[in-house]
Amino acid sequence: MTKEAKLLNRWVFDLANALIDEGWARKDAFKKAHVARNLLELMGKGWVEFSYKKSDGTTRQAVGTLSLKLIQECGLPARSKNQTGRKSREPQIGNFTYFDREAGAFRCFKAENLNTNYHKWSRIIINKKECDNQKTRHDD
Repeated sequence: MTKEAKLLNRWVFDLANALIDEGWARKDAFKKAHVARNLLELMGKGWVEFSYKKSDGTTRQAVGTLSLKLIQECGLPARSKNQTGRKSREPQIGNFTYFDREAGAFRCFKAENLNTNYHKWSRIIINKKECDNQKTRHDD
C-alpha cells in the first residue's frame, strides 16, 4: 500500500470517528467518509462539479479541485485566508477544503453536509478559453 493510500485510509477512519462522536451510526459514518474520500480522489485529478448543504441550509453547487497544477494552469488567483484578512485556522477533522473555480478562492464545508449522490458528480475538462474567461472575471 502506498503512503498516499495509507493517508487516505487514515483520513477516512478519522472522519468516520468524528461523525460517530457527533452521534452518527457507525455504518452511516463510514459510508459518508468513503463518499468524501471518492470526491477527494476525483478533485486531486481534475475539476469536479458537486454539491453540499451550506450552514444556512441552502444547497451549493460547486466546481472545485485540489490540483494546484490546474489552478495555476487557469491562472486563477489562489488567495490564502491571510490575504483576505481572515485568520488562518488549524485544519479540523470533518472539514473539507477545496479550491472553488467560481470564487477563485479556497472554500470549506463540513464533510457531513456533502451530497452523497456521487454518481451525479462529474469531472469537468476545462479548455484554455474557459480558463481565460475565468481569469478575466477575477482580474476585474
